[in-house]
Amino acid sequence: MRTRVRGRRWRRNPLRRRSDVVVAWWAPAVVVLLFVGAPLVGAGAAWWTYTDGTGEWTRRTA
Repeated sequence: MRTRVRGRRWRRNPLRRRSDVVVAWWAPAVVVLLFVGAPLVGAGAAWWTYTDGTGEWTRRTA
């Protein structure tokens, strides 16, 4: 009789190194940071530039 192991079979693999698991989780984290962080940084820089520019324009015209 064979027992079924669901979802945990890969954890008993002797060829699975800790560094492989770290890289496997590190890569998606970097991708998420690029797709989420880069637009946020861009939006923040645009907002900062816009507010700085409008303040300077207000000082010049007033």
